[in-house]
Amino acid sequence: MQPPVTAPARYSFSLERVPFAERIRKEGPLSALAFIILSLSFAGPYLKSRNLWIDIPCIFRKVTHLPCLACGITRSFMSSAHGDFRQAFKFHLLGPALFFALVGIFAYFLFCILSGWRFVITVLPETRRKTLTLFLMIAIIAWACKLLLFRKEW
Repeated sequence: MQPPVTAPARYSFSLERVPFAERIRKEGPLSALAFIILSLSFAGPYLKSRNLWIDIPCIFRKVTHLPCLACGITRSFMSSAHGDFRQAFKFHLLGPALFFALVGIFAYFLFCILSGWRFVITVLPETRRKTLTLFLMIAIIAWACKLLLFRKEW
């Protein structure tokens, strides 16, 4: 009698010890990028008040006269960093959630670099595709809500 065939797990978690050089090579640049984004989120209003902020126009918006999927993220991050969540949600519905996700990711990268431990998550390609599709659909729904409900906020 043969043992029953089981489907492979959709995902698995493990913890691994990583040498310092590899930690700096992999997590270093990503943690630096997260640090820069978070720092600019906190310093943005000060930089704007001193005319040191560079406003980069959205090409999609210039062509279509509609905000793109990411329009408002910068202002939403700045509002989230300063605790003005009502304004942050008006700028971008996913902004506060993405801001706090970035804070968590930055904390995780610091944990990896300082402790030497890294979480390894193995995900089947099908599960990864479905997850990415779900996140894209959430972003499109948030964009549609912005177009329909927050027209004055563009």
